[in-house]
Amino acid sequence: MGRLRWRYTHSGVDLPYRHESLTCGRFGVLKSPVPRIHPGDRTLLELLRGVRRSDLEPLRQHLFKCTACQERARDLLGSAEGPQHSGNGKLLRMQPRYDDAFRVDLSQLLNWQQVLDDERADAAQLVDKLLLWPPERSRLLLRNSGRFRTWGLLERLLKECRSTFPGDLARAQISAELALDLADRIDVGRYGSSRVEDMRVRAWSFLGNVRRLQMDWNGSEEAFRRAHVHLQEGTGDLTERAHYQDLKASLRKDQKRLPEAASLLRRAHSTFLEAGEEHLAGRTLVNLSTVFSRSGEPGQAVSILRQAVELLDPMLEHRTALCAQHNLIGTLCLAGRVLEAQKVMTQARPLYREFPDLTTQSRLAWVEGMLARALGRDREAEAFLRDAKDGFTSLQATLDVAFISLDLGSLYRQRSRISDIPELVKEALPVFEYHRMQQEAARMRRLLLHSSES
Repeated sequence: MGRLRWRYTHSGVDLPYRHESLTCGRFGVLKSPVPRIHPGDRTLLELLRGVRRSDLEPLRQHLFKCTACQERARDLLGSAEGPQHSGNGKLLRMQPRYDDAFRVDLSQLLNWQQVLDDERADAAQLVDKLLLWPPERSRLLLRNSGRFRTWGLLERLLKECRSTFPGDLARAQISAELALDLADRIDVGRYGSSRVEDMRVRAWSFLGNVRRLQMDWNGSEEAFRRAHVHLQEGTGDLTERAHYQDLKASLRKDQKRLPEAASLLRRAHSTFLEAGEEHLAGRTLVNLSTVFSRSGEPGQAVSILRQAVELLDPMLEHRTALCAQHNLIGTLCLAGRVLEAQKVMTQARPLYREFPDLTTQSRLAWVEGMLARALGRDREAEAFLRDAKDGFTSLQATLDVAFISLDLGSLYRQRSRISDIPELVKEALPVFEYHRMQQEAARMRRLLLHSSES
């Protein structure tokens, strides 16, 4: 049937990217609304200590705006005692003193947040200028102008890299490279050396992912090697580590090192859960399901996708939720569980309508074709598959076109339309050979051999 996986994480779908806080090392979590309930003393102390958890981010924003909580935080900071926690997180008793890092002046903390907010506001214009100019001039500005050497701009460059990937690989690449250049020039005394190391991890991981899609395997490997080195010097943020593992797994999948890819994704999934990031853990499971699909284990892929759907929060990312449903439909078809696939399709149709772009609608036509063929409606299946093929041809998505050609060739062989097969083989076989997809290339050759013998 060919591959219909959306390759959602780092190849096909542009997932939203957010990074809102200096002390928060997350890649893809949408900013939560400020809560109405005041945090308790224990939570306030966690915030002031810089504990990194997604559920604390809305409370951190609340602290910046609530004068009552600011006063309570000042009282806590001025106290000679602080809470002591056991290993399982329970509050046991009061300890006599805080660490030096915990003794911060709240007014300075709030002023620092304002500085970061100003930098982020300024960065939106600065990044447009940097990416408009030739790279040499942009690097010269980073060297010579203090206005460009800010944390806000570093964040923005990485956000630009993520938001333009994979549609504009050249822009994503220069964004990551400029971020690395800026990380070498930013004031680590001002922003914190370990936090800058986290940003280097992210930039090298993004660059490795870009090089992967450019099929620069050695360059991608080197980028992930460098990312791992910086990971050892960073803050130890769990989500930074998990995202590095998730991205590197995509390289291992493309290298056909599927057991290694599965191992990386399982570790990323566990790490996201440990960090309290259930939605991101669900995204990782979607990626893991493609490993099992490629390994010829659609039943296992279905099980993993159902777990992913339970973890994903569609209110955060509708496109990711759609991706999971889309993959589930196709994998159920491959597993011969057509009635289940129809049920999921019915549930997913409202999500498909939210994305009228050609890529999404072409993928919808593809999976509709798979469903129609599984139900024995061959003419309807051909119409859907041809629509999908035309859409991906317009998008110059040659690999997707090749997979649909493989599906069409299989359908034509079943319907004894042998004369239509050679043209499909002619356009698809070189693509599979170029991407070193030996199994798919072998299937196309068998189709060609069958057509010549008939």
